[in-house]
Amino acid sequence: MSTQQPLNADDRVFDWLFAATAETSYYLRLLNLMWSDAGAEHDLAIFQGIAERLNADIAYWSSLIRDVNWRCSLIGCVCLLTIQRQDFFDDLCFRFEMGSMIAPQLAVTIGLLHPAEAVVFFEKILATPSLLTNPTLRVSAERVLIYLGTRQASEVTLQDWSIHEKDHALLADQVFQQHWDFWQPRVRHLSKV
Repeated sequence: MSTQQPLNADDRVFDWLFAATAETSYYLRLLNLMWSDAGAEHDLAIFQGIAERLNADIAYWSSLIRDVNWRCSLIGCVCLLTIQRQDFFDDLCFRFEMGSMIAPQLAVTIGLLHPAEAVVFFEKILATPSLLTNPTLRVSAERVLIYLGTRQASEVTLQDWSIHEKDHALLADQVFQQHWDFWQPRVRHLSKV
């Protein structure tokens, strides 16, 4: 597990989004994949434009992904997915391990952009006792392994979990599924498991 502390990203990515959309919370479309009237491809083109700007400042992109603010991490992930950039694996893993409201989206990003490395990483996550007690991380990690074909069936049991933990596990599963189904056909597999 990484011990390096996250960098705090500045807000310029939100300024860029506002300049492109005239909306202060355009990033929320990414959370539940709720697109504008212009449609998903139009909205994704806006994030592709943000990704092109981020290409000029890799350190800033890294800080977005690592940021404790889920909004920054989500924008960083979507920008990676829109241009299929593969050189932020350590940053994605750091944010996943440290925990985030968007753990399912982080898992999808890791699994689609880094399938071979994802298997090793998520097997490690599932072998870490302290992370196994986090239903969102556990379900997200396991789902990646199932979708990458290294596990046949879910080993997550909700039997010993509280109602609250079960709710988090089921929500993580639903969010993971929604994002995987959306992004998987859009991301060509650049490497194989």
